[in-house]
Amino acid sequence: MLKIKNDFIKEVIEKIKKSQIKYLSAETTYHFIIALVPFLIVMINLVSFFAKENLERLVSFLEILPKETSDILENIINMVISQSSGALLSIGLIIAIWSSSKGMESLIRALNKAFGLKEEDNFIRKKLKAIFYTILIVILIIVVMTTMVFGDFVLGIIDRIFKLSILENIPLIYSILKYIIPIAGMIVVFSILFKFAPNFKESSISIKTAIISGSVATIGWIIITLLYSFYVTNISNMSNTYGGLVGIFTLLIWLNLSSKIIIVSAEFASVYEKHYGK
Repeated sequence: MLKIKNDFIKEVIEKIKKSQIKYLSAETTYHFIIALVPFLIVMINLVSFFAKENLERLVSFLEILPKETSDILENIINMVISQSSGALLSIGLIIAIWSSSKGMESLIRALNKAFGLKEEDNFIRKKLKAIFYTILIVILIIVVMTTMVFGDFVLGIIDRIFKLSILENIPLIYSILKYIIPIAGMIVVFSILFKFAPNFKESSISIKTAIISGSVATIGWIIITLLYSFYVTNISNMSNTYGGLVGIFTLLIWLNLSSKIIIVSAEFASVYEKHYGK
């Protein structure tokens, strides 16, 4: 079993204190909020073309967010569903990828700072890299969303082909998988980002470090989201302060917290690699 060195946690904390997380997360959040609506347009249109009647399953996952935030996202999703079209999908895809790539550029810049690396000098190569990872994440999200929508259908096919006699247990199995699959998908996304996205010149971090750091980012994001949702719902009086704009403010703060946890996890990865990666 891995033994944590005494100075490991202290070094992680010190590195986080010295980093520019506040500014980097603000920049990343700005680009993510610009990309949010076109990104949702693409995702919902893609799924609705294949399983429009099952979209409520996807909407149900918004319950993890603060109610005000989930209400805004649900309204956007309903609007997209009602106006779904091929033209909207193609235009939305181009806008979403371009906008999200700006957010990805900010995130890669933050990862480079966390690992003490220099920025990519070539503008074209830097932009293509950001677009590549944006498309990769889009593909992974589509796979996860499709799995959530068609999960019970796929289990039924597997049951009939391999005669596993799991048909009567499909609801239970699917109820478990519908949470495991998104979590596993997030770990894969974060692990790939930590492993390949920074501007490593010689050697990247180890696969072990990438997976552990990706798991830290995923668990941290889930914990932060649940705690923030509980705070907004049960403790905060943001509705009295912001009135009708409370949903927008809770969404902005949640995106900012999400950016912060990714950057903090990258700082963790750099220190972990130093102590245990080799």
